[in-house]
Amino acid sequence: MIRRLCNLVGWHKTTVNWALGGLRILAIMALALVLAGTKPSSLAQAAPASMNDYVYSVSAYLDKGNATICVGDNVTISTKVERIQIEKGSRALTNIQKISGIWVEGLVQDPSIGKLLAPTRKLTGWNSDQPGIAVFAFHADKSGTTTLNFKAEIHYYKSILKKWIYGPAEIAESNPVDVTVVYCDYKVTAVSRWSGFGINYTAIIHEAEMTANAQGAYTGTDTMNWVITNDPPCPHTLTPTSQADLTGSLDADGQQLVVDLAYQPVEGIWYGYMSFDCTQGSWNETFSHSPAPLTFSVPASGGSHKTYQVLVDNYSPAGDGDMSGSANVFVERVTNH
Repeated sequence: MIRRLCNLVGWHKTTVNWALGGLRILAIMALALVLAGTKPSSLAQAAPASMNDYVYSVSAYLDKGNATICVGDNVTISTKVERIQIEKGSRALTNIQKISGIWVEGLVQDPSIGKLLAPTRKLTGWNSDQPGIAVFAFHADKSGTTTLNFKAEIHYYKSILKKWIYGPAEIAESNPVDVTVVYCDYKVTAVSRWSGFGINYTAIIHEAEMTANAQGAYTGTDTMNWVITNDPPCPHTLTPTSQADLTGSLDADGQQLVVDLAYQPVEGIWYGYMSFDCTQGSWNETFSHSPAPLTFSVPASGGSHKTYQVLVDNYSPAGDGDMSGSANVFVERVTNH
């Protein structure tokens, strides 16, 4: 038996029925054409019409269907090994079969961008578990572009007796899979509430954007909208605004986003009202409040966080005017690719 390997990405070629010794020279010539870089079509034409060929196809693809992923993500790549019969004479491709029990190994061209999670060498599945397919997981560590390659060990060949036999391994390579890793943006929404001294405070940040620089440091600034009301008998409402500053970063393994929220003071004038008819009185009071800063973490894919928060009275250094409350924060990752 003489085996031929098509030395092109994604194909492994075996040839059968070289029963006549006079055809051995032709086989050597065909092998020379392969090593010289001929395409599969020209190689098939070099074979006698009475010969049956088999090729192994190894394909790889990102299951998410997009080659751009976020730092910290784990994405799956499926590799498929198929055996295809080439009809004698017409050279048509027929009898395509997914092949189980084939060892496939994955490699990352630039491991600083990300890595394949163990195990990086797997068998293609059997009938009950994705026949002919081996699934790998890629973890994205930092922004950049890299290429994934997968190699299959082909051991099975058709003998001159038309029996499949096990032989020394030949390597068939998949198509390259290019992946681009980026620091994805985030949107932050926060709602804080406090009550004290007959006054109710609600402060809202709505979808504040956080974007990262090349080093992965996130920053953002947004307006904080306030609704301040007092209790009966003379309720009224103030709607001042202030500023919120956001910073953040991913942790070492990219699984958690750590966010810092800092607040500029909200300031305004609170007017007094006559209790008997709720008309505005002659006195007023200037106020200045600052929500206590927050530091929290959520999964890199996004999440929510609820925490205790104090509203500081900036005119009361002793803390007599501070109020207790809570904050609910929602973080959404923006995947606009």
